Amino acid sequence: MITRMIRALIRSIPEGFAKHQLRMMLLSMRNGMPKELVVNRGNTVVQVGMWRPAAAVRLADSIGSTGRLLLIEMSSEAIDSVRETIEESSCQNVDFVNKGAWNSKGEIEIIEGETPATTRIDTGRLHPGSMENECVKKFPVDTIENICRENGVDQADYMEITVNGAEVDAIQGMGEMLQNTKRLWVAGLTRDTETGEPLNKEISKLLQSHGFRTKISKTEKSPLSNWGVLDGHVYAWRP
Repeated sequence: MITRMIRALIRSIPEGFAKHQLRMMLLSMRNGMPKELVVNRGNTVVQVGMWRPAAAVRLADSIGSTGRLLLIEMSSEAIDSVRETIEESSCQNVDFVNKGAWNSKGEIEIIEGETPATTRIDTGRLHPGSMENECVKKFPVDTIENICRENGVDQADYMEITVNGAEVDAIQGMGEMLQNTKRLWVAGLTRDTETGEPLNKEISKLLQSHGFRTKISKTEKSPLSNWGVLDGHVYAWRP
């Protein structure tokens, strides 16, 4: 657990070479990075998928009162669980959008899990949180580009995409926002059904084709014994 003092110290590091090198070092040692290290005070942040509500709260705290946070999430339960806490944080410029992120606008089948963390669009990819008592239902989806435009967001200093296997599809729906985003964190732990390959390699290649540099974080042991290891996530930045 990172203490408040350490979080404040991380936030005080100005954007630049030293902060970038610290990110690279941590990615080589860990499966993730502290939210305080990927955003700065006053940043515009778009979070697509809220699999850990506490992470959204830390993003809001890290960008502060001069920042802007747009949260896009399929689960109304997840939104409700974090809305009150975020409204009590120093970041007052927060918008919630209860939709799924996809490569087009419409309605699509989703798999509703026991928890918001396992609710996802049915892409057919292997997911570590899959359970037997899941149900399928229709749900509205839209592109990240459309959602951002409708909410007055035309650029993002940082965007986080954690949508349980639909990450490639979400990136394909970013449109001009992909060129107007400085840093990305994309979950890559779901796997191809046939090959068992993690999605992170496909995500990394896709972002590199759009001018990003990328690094995949270290794998770590999964708390789910039948999954083996948690595959690395993709951090991408514009040089």
